[in-house]
Amino acid sequence: MTCDKAAEQIGAWLDGELDQTAAAELERHLEGCAACRRRIDEQRALGRLLTGASRFAASPALRSRLDEALRREKEAAAKPVPLRPKPWRRFALPAASLAGLAASLVLFLSIPSAQDRLADEVVSDHLRSLLMPEHLVDVPSSDQHTIKPWFNGKLEVAPPTPDLSAHGFELIGGRLDYLDHQRSAVVVYKHRQHVINLFVLPQPAGTDRELTLVQDRGYSVVAWTRKGIGHWAVSDLNAADLRDFAELVAAPGK
Repeated sequence: MTCDKAAEQIGAWLDGELDQTAAAELERHLEGCAACRRRIDEQRALGRLLTGASRFAASPALRSRLDEALRREKEAAAKPVPLRPKPWRRFALPAASLAGLAASLVLFLSIPSAQDRLADEVVSDHLRSLLMPEHLVDVPSSDQHTIKPWFNGKLEVAPPTPDLSAHGFELIGGRLDYLDHQRSAVVVYKHRQHVINLFVLPQPAGTDRELTLVQDRGYSVVAWTRKGIGHWAVSDLNAADLRDFAELVAAPGK
């Protein structure tokens, strides 16, 4: 596959609209093409920015204050400018500065945080795996001793693969995926009919954090980082059950 052909299919692939054969061909191309992987990252970033602009709107109270500031600025601009005295100019500049500050504040509020952008990407990858069942697992198995060695040599970290069947979480396999501009391990579980994707990849030193819950498009994401390894569990499970799952995975010795 050429990069030009890959560029034509990337949008449909991100939306889960490619058929199985075309998706497999594109994914083989992505394995060896850094330029096309960057193109995917750019499209995802653009999508997050566009969706984030509507998701992080200013509150009604803030909008009211900004509207009032802009109204005053318009009224001041409509008044005739006196030649003397010049002190009027001392008030014109702050009004203009306030309008600029208001515009900057709206722009700032429209940009989602890094955590929310990553949660959005996790949910997108989760949805794509559900829409393309053949992509859900690369190594189907309920045996943790089969799945964990399969990742050896493919990644910088070894993902946790605990047997949680006694708690109602069935291990069904693992796969490789892409998250946060890098290759990620994904360990897949099921709880009743709900699929749980557990993304695992290295994180910068000093970024450890406790379990954090984020909601995105009706899906729950529980994220945590321990010893430089980031974990993102995502599912349409209710938040309490997904947090129980995350606590089991994060428990010492798992």
